[in-house]
Amino acid sequence: MSKRSGSLSRKVLATITLDGEEFDATLEVDYDFTPGSPATGMSGPPENYDPGEECTVDITSVEYEGVEIKHKLSEQDLEFIRNEIEEWEIENALGTDTHFRD
Repeated sequence: MSKRSGSLSRKVLATITLDGEEFDATLEVDYDFTPGSPATGMSGPPENYDPGEECTVDITSVEYEGVEIKHKLSEQDLEFIRNEIEEWEIENALGTDTHFRD
């Protein structure tokens, strides 16, 4: 999968809700990324089987117009952002990125 890992930053286009108002926003998101690993050893002896690991995205900061807003976002908004980043990292690793670029 992706060879990128560590502390990263990218812009994410998302519909968010702040103070009861829903709107589209371009967010600057800082995150820690750990690439996953595929399952191996499925056709050999059981002792060689490794189920692999999913990649992880830990959002450390979300800014909108230069203001930190992570603490104001709903879990649903954060999950959407996390999924967008994870999908981008996977597509980037595969060379099929179709997401918003900075």
